[in-house]
Amino acid sequence: MTLFGYDQGVFGGVVINQNFLELHDLVGPSKTKVLATVAAIYDIGCFLGAVVAFTVGERLGRKNGVLVGTSIMSIGAILQASSYSLPHMFVARVVLGYVVDRLTKQYLS
Repeated sequence: MTLFGYDQGVFGGVVINQNFLELHDLVGPSKTKVLATVAAIYDIGCFLGAVVAFTVGERLGRKNGVLVGTSIMSIGAILQASSYSLPHMFVARVVLGYVVDRLTKQYLS
């Protein structure tokens, strides 16, 4: 499960792309805090995933938990890739962060 660092690293390259910045109206120095929030909101999802991991993992077991988590991860990735607004991107980043962290904890346990 190397996705924990990989997704955050790849997104670091996305947030400097001019097309991404223009699409989400993040061009200019006044938008720096919003841009940082877009990148950091992933960690909020990771925190939620860590809190919930032990209860969901206990009920589903490792195999079913990984299958369900991978399905939700696909939904989060599709949401992130299809984002055309900041709220859409925020939701996608939280969902993806939640699942990636939960899968990382469950897979390693």
